[in-house]
Amino acid sequence: MFNITKFYEDHQIFYLTQGHKHCRPGWVQIPCPFCSGNPGYHLGFCTNKEEPYFNQFVCWRCGYKKRTQVIEKLLKIEWGHALQEEKKYSDGRPVSIEYKKWESNKTKLSLPVGTRTMNDRHRRYLRKRKFDPDTLEKVWDLKGTGPVGEYCHRIIAPIYFNKKLVSYQGRDITDLAEDKYRACRQENEVMHHKHILYGYDLVPKTSVVVVEGITDVWRLGPGAVCTFGIKYRKEQANLLSTFKNVFVMYDANETEACNKAQDLANDLNSCVNHVELITLEEADDPGDLDQGIADMIMKELIGRR
Repeated sequence: MFNITKFYEDHQIFYLTQGHKHCRPGWVQIPCPFCSGNPGYHLGFCTNKEEPYFNQFVCWRCGYKKRTQVIEKLLKIEWGHALQEEKKYSDGRPVSIEYKKWESNKTKLSLPVGTRTMNDRHRRYLRKRKFDPDTLEKVWDLKGTGPVGEYCHRIIAPIYFNKKLVSYQGRDITDLAEDKYRACRQENEVMHHKHILYGYDLVPKTSVVVVEGITDVWRLGPGAVCTFGIKYRKEQANLLSTFKNVFVMYDANETEACNKAQDLANDLNSCVNHVELITLEEADDPGDLDQGIADMIMKELIGRR
């Protein structure tokens, strides 16, 4: 566990545990350094093991923060030095984010009836869209269904969070279904897919590109995540706030998508080091990019930060 009070005392950072409207039992509060112009002890560190955010920082106004992110901001030091500070005040046990209040009663997920390794038909569909089936199968664990069941004739994209299979989404390969994308029924999910980000576990650095759908992520590769549509949830914005740099790349040909991209950027501006809206010139939809161009874009965005 991170020794928050010793960290604050060693660095002469004033904190409160009671006597203020923003204080409650099991939390240690300081003014949030990310909420400029909003005085108050909004940034809390949870010391209560029974709460979902135990051992984590959360601002009541702008959401979840990584420990290194807070240390970097408070001490005005580089990320590498912040990481050293975090280790100095920790007991050495890794702690992953938990969202107990979002989880269903299910502890294990079953993929749709008939799910198996992709066959020639699934692979032809991907090649038609200029994807490499072998790469997608290896990186994203894609699978396929046959002619039976609710998710028939679809490519199944398993959704992982903290290396645990929590949901899935199916993409129709016939182009005849009314719903091109069919999500796992909520009652069958371990975690609601709209509370997480597809591709979150595979982001290699502290920068991330946010897109709308799973095929956009397939095109851009690790370093991209999707919000499963433009109507993002606050839980997804909270996860994005853990990154230093966020590039929002929603489809450019739809007014609503552009508006939602701007909304997301505005929500993240107060808690992320750098937020930028990216408008593609080569295609309206990231999933329609030539693979070579997509690779260059990711190298430029993720590589430079």
